[in-house]
Amino acid sequence: MSKITQLKEKLEEMRSVKIKDNSGEIITIGEKARKEVKGLLVDNTALAIINTVIAMRQRWETTAEPRIKRFQEKFPHITTLQDLRKLIDSMDEREFCKKALGFNRKEKDWWRYILLKELVNTFIQFQHENGFSSDWDALKDWAKNIDVSNIEEDIIGRIKNCKLATIQNLRLVLGIDTLKPDVHVKNALKELKLSNEVELADLLSEITGYSCVELDQILFYWDKHGKNSRRNE
Repeated sequence: MSKITQLKEKLEEMRSVKIKDNSGEIITIGEKARKEVKGLLVDNTALAIINTVIAMRQRWETTAEPRIKRFQEKFPHITTLQDLRKLIDSMDEREFCKKALGFNRKEKDWWRYILLKELVNTFIQFQHENGFSSDWDALKDWAKNIDVSNIEEDIIGRIKNCKLATIQNLRLVLGIDTLKPDVHVKNALKELKLSNEVELADLLSEITGYSCVELDQILFYWDKHGKNSRRNE
């Protein structure tokens, strides 16, 4: 059996593992991945930044996702980077973290708050310097053209606390077909005896026939919920 055949079979085993969905329904990881792919995308730049900053180092289903949904419900009018910057400037740090991000922070200059401001300001500057008519076009251009093998030279990659997984999260929600090498995806790639390099995603997609973003969700949910389950249990 060739290594490619073994890889495809192992991935199909991952997809077939059954887990309990948020609603309590028993579904396969493949079904879960297909469903979640549709919910990854955002439709405005403010939400792309908020999603990425809140999701960092958080459990997605129990902490990050509820905070993001809360922001959408509370601030539906905040859709552009300019809107978001005005919202940030309208409050002090502690108030913004509590009301907009859903975090209670006593200390000042919290890394998550600083990162949010730097992302907003850097992208606004990028938009103006490159003559984009909208911030959405600016972010999409950046997301399509960034060299992920050399993020240290990128305008966003140079920001403190903005590592590869954060950049990939932002690209994913902006609609780029890629994967985010968080701890769950890395663990699943190890199970497949593959490295965690993002550049590998296109090759894996070509071999398996699944989009990179669907592979991201399969690997994520297999390590998070399904790796200890038995097939067809």
